[in-house]
Amino acid sequence: MRPLDARVLPHLRPARLPLAVVVGASALGGALVVAQAFAGAALVAGVLASPSGEGWHRAAWWFAGITAARAVVGLLVDTAASRAAGRVGNRLRRLVLEATLRLSPGDLGRRRRGELTTLATRGVSAVEPYLTRYLPALVLAAVLPVLTLAAIATQDLLSALIVLLTLPLLPVFAILIGLTTRDRADRQWQALGTLAGHFLDVVRGLPTLVAHRRASAQVPQIRAVTERYRRTSADTLKLAFASSAALELIATISVALVAVSVGLRLAGGSMDLRTALVVLLLAPEAYWPLRRVGAEYHAAAEGTATFDAISSLTRTGNSCAANRGFLMPEPAILDGSPRTIRLDEVALAWPDHEPVVSGLTARLLPGTITAIVGPSGCGKSTLVEALLGELPLAGGMVRVGPDDLSAVDRTAWRGRVAHLPQRPWLFADTIAANLRIGRPEASDADLYAALAAVDLAECVADLPDGLGTRLGEEGLGLSAGQRARLGLARVVLAARPYVVLDEPTAHLDAHTERTMLDVIRLLAETSTVIVVAHKDAVVDIADQVIDLGPLARVPAAELATGRRELATGRRISSEGELAAPAQPVGAAGWSTRIPVPTALRWALVVVLATLAASSGVALTATAGWLIARSAEQPPVLMLTVAIVGVRTFGLARPALRYVERLLGHDLALRTLASRRSRIFEQLIPLVPGRLGRHGDVLTGVVDDVDARLDHLLRVRLPLATWLGVSVLSGMLAWIVLPRAVAPVLAVALIGGSCSLVIGWAGARRHEPGFVEARADVGRRASDVVGSARQLVLWGAGTTTLDRVDRAATQLARHSRASATGVARGRSIALLSAGLGTVAVAVVGSPAMAEGRLSGPMLALLMLLPLALAEVTSPLADAGALWVRTRAAEQRLTALTATPPAVVDPEVAAPLPQSTHTVTLADASISWQEGVDAVRHLSLDLPPGALVGVTGPSGSGKSTLALALMKLLPVTAGTHTIDGVRVADLAGDDVRRVVGLLDDDPYLFGSTVVENVRLAEPAATDLEVELALRAAHLGDWIDTLPDGLHTRIGDSGVEVSGGERARIGLARAVLARRNVLVLDEPTAHLDTATARAVAADLLAANTGRSLVWITHDTVGLDAMDHVVRLGDAAEAPVGVAG
Repeated sequence: MRPLDARVLPHLRPARLPLAVVVGASALGGALVVAQAFAGAALVAGVLASPSGEGWHRAAWWFAGITAARAVVGLLVDTAASRAAGRVGNRLRRLVLEATLRLSPGDLGRRRRGELTTLATRGVSAVEPYLTRYLPALVLAAVLPVLTLAAIATQDLLSALIVLLTLPLLPVFAILIGLTTRDRADRQWQALGTLAGHFLDVVRGLPTLVAHRRASAQVPQIRAVTERYRRTSADTLKLAFASSAALELIATISVALVAVSVGLRLAGGSMDLRTALVVLLLAPEAYWPLRRVGAEYHAAAEGTATFDAISSLTRTGNSCAANRGFLMPEPAILDGSPRTIRLDEVALAWPDHEPVVSGLTARLLPGTITAIVGPSGCGKSTLVEALLGELPLAGGMVRVGPDDLSAVDRTAWRGRVAHLPQRPWLFADTIAANLRIGRPEASDADLYAALAAVDLAECVADLPDGLGTRLGEEGLGLSAGQRARLGLARVVLAARPYVVLDEPTAHLDAHTERTMLDVIRLLAETSTVIVVAHKDAVVDIADQVIDLGPLARVPAAELATGRRELATGRRISSEGELAAPAQPVGAAGWSTRIPVPTALRWALVVVLATLAASSGVALTATAGWLIARSAEQPPVLMLTVAIVGVRTFGLARPALRYVERLLGHDLALRTLASRRSRIFEQLIPLVPGRLGRHGDVLTGVVDDVDARLDHLLRVRLPLATWLGVSVLSGMLAWIVLPRAVAPVLAVALIGGSCSLVIGWAGARRHEPGFVEARADVGRRASDVVGSARQLVLWGAGTTTLDRVDRAATQLARHSRASATGVARGRSIALLSAGLGTVAVAVVGSPAMAEGRLSGPMLALLMLLPLALAEVTSPLADAGALWVRTRAAEQRLTALTATPPAVVDPEVAAPLPQSTHTVTLADASISWQEGVDAVRHLSLDLPPGALVGVTGPSGSGKSTLALALMKLLPVTAGTHTIDGVRVADLAGDDVRRVVGLLDDDPYLFGSTVVENVRLAEPAATDLEVELALRAAHLGDWIDTLPDGLHTRIGDSGVEVSGGERARIGLARAVLARRNVLVLDEPTAHLDTATARAVAADLLAANTGRSLVWITHDTVGLDAMDHVVRLGDAAEAPVGVAG
C-alpha cells in the first residue's frame, strides 16, 4: 500500500471534519508563507533604502502580523491533525479488535497474540505521525510549490524557470532511489524486525532462563544481538538517510543557483532589490514541502503499513467461513431446553490437515454427562471446537434435536452453550463483572447463589469489597482452585442447556476437585454436559465415555538408554543462544574500528549536528548578504566569496546532516546494546522473588529501555544543537553589531526556551494520565486478543469493545492535550523568529543610518532570526519527549533499585563435589517480608530419594519448589546441601544441583532443539531427540516441516498446551541435575499419557532425587514418601505420607 492510496481514504472517514481543517488550514498556511515573503522583502528593502525613515514601519507591522497569523494557523493544523489522529486511531483499533473476534480459531491460532496486540496498540499509534506530520506535509507539498512558483513568476520569469526545471528533480530522484534500494531495504527491515524481537523474547522468558542457569549467559548474547541490530540498522539507515540527503542536496543547490542568478543580475542592474529579496525568500519554500514529505516518508510508511495490515486482517476476518454464520439461509430456531445431540459419522480436520477424527457416531442425551477421553493430539479439543460451532465438519453431520447444526443460527447456538476452557477465562475487572458475562441481568443474590454452588460465597463475602473486588489479569489474586471455581460459577449462573467443560479439574487439589465434580453433577440435572477429561475422577461420574484413540508409548527401556547416552556427546556453545545464529561481532560495520571514548563520539555528533544546522542558517544569511551587496552593483569579483559561500553552505548542510545522523544513530544503538545487557543483568536477581514467575509483567521494561534511544537522538541532540547554534549566532551578531546580540539571542535562547518549556509543560501535565490511559488501552486490547474466542462464545464481544473505546477516548484526550502543548511551542518558536527579524531592523537601522553598519550586513542580521526558527521549532517536541523518556528512566531506576528476595554472599562457600543431600528443617518460606507462604516444613532429600508433594491450591507447593532452587528465601529454620547452609552458597551453584520443571514452560522464539537444549547446553541433537521422544513427542517431531530444527514460540509453529508441557518434560529428561523438582509435570496430559510419562521418567531416573509436585495421584504411588502441605490460610505443615 502506497503512502497515498485510495484504500487509506475509508479509514479516514471518522475524522472528516478535523482533516478538512488540516487541508484548509495548510492551504491557508501556504498562502501566508507567500505573503510573508513579500512582507519580509518589503521590510528588508525598505530598511536598506531608508534606515532613518519610517517608510519600512508599515512593512514591519505587516510582517509581524502575517508571522502571527502563520503561528495561529500552524497551531490550528497541529491540533486538528492530533484530533484526527485520535479519531482515526480509535476507529482502527476497533476494526482490529472486531476483525480479531471474527477470526476462526485456526486463523487466530496461526497469528501471534503479540502481533495482534501490537497492531491494536503500537500499530495504531504509528498512524499518528502519518496524520499529524505526513498528511499536512503532503497537503502543503501540493499547495505551496504551486503558489510560490506562481508568485516568483510574477516577479522574475528566469527564476521561475529555474525553479520549474529543478523542482521535478526531487520526486524523480526520490523514485529512482526508492526503486534502486527497495528490495534491499525490505530485506533489511525484515531483519531488523527479527533482531528487535530478540530482547523482548528473552525478557519474557527470563524466569525460565534463571531456573535453567542460562540468564547470565544471555547478557553477552543480548549485547551481541543488539550489536547485530546496530550494524543492520546502519545499513538500513544509510539507504533511508541517503534518500533524504539527496533530496535536501538537490533542493539546497537549486536554491543556491537561484540566489547566485538573482545576485548576478541584481549586480548587473537588471533587477531591483525588492524583487530579488522576494525571489530569495520564496525559492526555499518551493522545495521545502517536498523535502519535508521525503523526511516524513518513513512516518508515512509505518502508518500505511498499519493500514495495510488492518485491511488484510479485516479481509481475513470477513472471509473466515467459521465466522460468517452457518451456510443455510434460514437458520432454525432453538428453544431453551436441551435436546439430544447426535453425531453421525463425523470427521474432523483443520484446514490443509489430515482428519484427526473420522467415523465418529454418538448420542449425547439431555441430563447426562459425556466424557471425551484420549491421548493428547487425538482430537478432543477439535471435537469441542466443532460442538461449539467453531470448526466446520470435514464429513458427517451433527444434529441438535431434528436440526442440522450447520443450519442453526450461530448467535442463537452460542447463547445456549456455556463453555469453561482448560485455563479458566477471567479478565481484569471485578468478580461481579466476570460472573455477569454469562448473564448480564443477574442480581447480586443470583451471583452469590452461583458462588455458593462452587463453595466460594463465604470467601467472596469476607473480602472488603465483596463482589466489587477487582481481579488482576487472568484472575491474578486468586489461587488456581479459586480461579477454576469462579469460572465454573459463571457457567452455573448462565444456566444454559448445553455445557462444555475442558479439563475442569486440572491443577486442582482433591478437595477442590470434589467440589467441581459435585457442581458438574448439579449442572447435568438441567443441561447436557460434555467434559474433556484427563482424570479418572471425572470419567467415573460420566454417563458415557467417548474414547478418541489409543495411546502410543515410548518404552521405558528406550528412555533409559537415551539417558545413559547423555553421559557422552559433543560440546556446543555455552551461550545458549535462543535466536537466529549469531554473526561474529566485528564482522561488518564499524565494530572493527579502534574504539573511541563515548564522550568524544557524542562530542563529534554534536559538532556535526551544530555545523549542519549552522550551515542552513549561514546559507540563508549569506544569500541575504549577497542579494543586498549585489544591489549596490559592485564588480562581480567582489561577489565571488559570497557566491562560493552560498554554494559551500548549500553542499555542507545535507552532507554534514547525513554523516551526523548516521554517527548519531550508530552511537545511540551502541549505547542501547550496553544498556539492554546491563538492565537485563540487574533484573536477574529480581526473578522470580520480586517480579513473579511469569515474564509477561516484564514486557513493559523493553519499551522503557528502548526509550533511551529517543532520549539521546530526539532530546539531547536537538538541545545540544540548539545551544551550539545559539552561541555561534550570538558570536556572529556580536562581531557584526553588538546591539543586535540581544534580539538574536532572544530568538535563539528565549524563543527556544519557551518552545521547550511549553512542550515540556504540556506533556508533564498530561503525561500521568496519558501513561495510565495507554496502559489501560494496551491491557484491554491484549485481553480482547487473548480472550477473543471466549468473548465470542459468551456473546460479550460488543460490550467489551465498547469498554475499550471508552478507554481509548481517554487516551486520545490526553494525547491531544499533550500535542496541543507541542503545537503551542512550535508556534512560539515561529512567532519569536518573526518578531526577532523586526527587532533586528529596529536596532540595526540607526547603526546603518550612522554609517556604522553596511546594508548587506544588516540584511544578513535581519534574515538570521528567520533561519533560527528551523533550530528552535523542534525543541517543543524534544520537551514533550523529555517528559516521557524521563518517566521511563524513573520506572527503570525504581525497578532496578528493588532489593532482591535472595542475595548471594560476597564470598560463597564451595559446594562439595559429591552426590548431594538436600535438607529443610522447620523451614519457613516467604515471598514478601513478614508474610510466610510456608511455615515449619521439614524435608529430607538424600541421593536417589523420591518425594511427592501435594496439598490444596495456594498451600505453597510451587513456593517450596522455588525455595529449593534458592529463588525464594528460607526466613526461618535451616536449608542445607550436604550440611552447608544454602544461604552461604551461590545461587548458581545451588541451581547446578537442583533443577526445576515449571508448570507452564516458556517457549522461546527459536528451534525445537534449542528450546530443549536450554536445559543442557552440552547435549547433542541426538540426545535432544531422545529426550523429546521420551516425553512422547516423537510423532509430533516427525510431522514438523524441519524436524528438530523447526522454529516454535513467537512467529513459529503453533504448539498446543499438552505439547508445551511435554517440551518442558523433555527439558527435565535432558537436564543433568542431582535433584529434579517437577511442578505439575502431567497436569496438561490425559490420564493414560500422564501415567506413561510418569512411568518412563521414573524408570529412567537413575540415582538422582525427585520432588514430584502434583494435585492428583499420578506418580505418587512410586514415591518413597509424600509430603502434604496444609491449607494456605493456616500454617502449612509437612506431613510424611
